[in-house]
Amino acid sequence: MGIEMETRVGKRGELRACVSVFCDACDERLADGRQANYLWQWQKEGDARTKIYFAHKGDCTHRIEAALGVNHLHWESLKDMPIRLAANLGLDVKKTLPVPLGAIIDASWPK
Repeated sequence: MGIEMETRVGKRGELRACVSVFCDACDERLADGRQANYLWQWQKEGDARTKIYFAHKGDCTHRIEAALGVNHLHWESLKDMPIRLAANLGLDVKKTLPVPLGAIIDASWPK
């Protein structure tokens, strides 16, 4: 499934459009980036593009590898993807955040 737009009902009954990531093995939404991976097959030569798969850590990751007939896909934790993607899009994360970066890291904002 990958990345999709999902409509959800907010706390006050309003409809909200949310960018969501879904597991390619079980089709469930990946709600916790720390418990999910993004995976790809490494290209051994030159510049190349490859499909990205999204999966829960553990069984779902192994199911994708089995479906592709490979023993091991390269992977990183999904929690790291937004920062890497922002850098590749030329975005300055510090300038695009609505709160100071330190507030997200140490939960000290506001005081």
